[in-house]
Amino acid sequence: MKSTIWFTSDHHFFHGPDKVIKFCNRPFADLDHMHEELIARYKAKVQPNDTVYFIGDIFLNNNQAAAKLIMQQLPGKKYLIKGNHDKMSDSAYLNIGFVSVVQECILKLAGHRIRISHYPRRPPWWIRLFKKNARLLRYMDRRPPDDGLLLLHGHTHDKEQFNAKRRTIHIGV
Repeated sequence: MKSTIWFTSDHHFFHGPDKVIKFCNRPFADLDHMHEELIARYKAKVQPNDTVYFIGDIFLNNNQAAAKLIMQQLPGKKYLIKGNHDKMSDSAYLNIGFVSVVQECILKLAGHRIRISHYPRRPPWWIRLFKKNARLLRYMDRRPPDDGLLLLHGHTHDKEQFNAKRRTIHIGV
């Protein structure tokens, strides 16, 4: 039976309508509409024998029962790479249906090693030194260095998906 590996990030389930829907210009009327649509889109692609890497910021609450109700609707073998909004304990994420929970990982796909982290790479030294943009400098201790590997990440909610120069692919709903 054929299986597929999927990558996704930044669902922000339960993140108030004045937050992610508004600030990320998501095309949803309210949280219920966003939840229904994200689940439907996921189920239209992912099959029960597929593997899915959630690259952070899946749930914006600590309500395990509510999170589990959503997880039960999502087929596939699910792995979590934690993001800045993933506040439940690792054991709570395992209890709601994730196979494993890590801060980042390296996978070998099609003969290539690929780093997976919720966070984008650290900006170059000259940006860190001269640009005082607090947004660019957030979570520096969690951002992976440029080690030459392709990086799959979330977090930024950028429209730009691929940056060849930085060897990054932004994965986001």
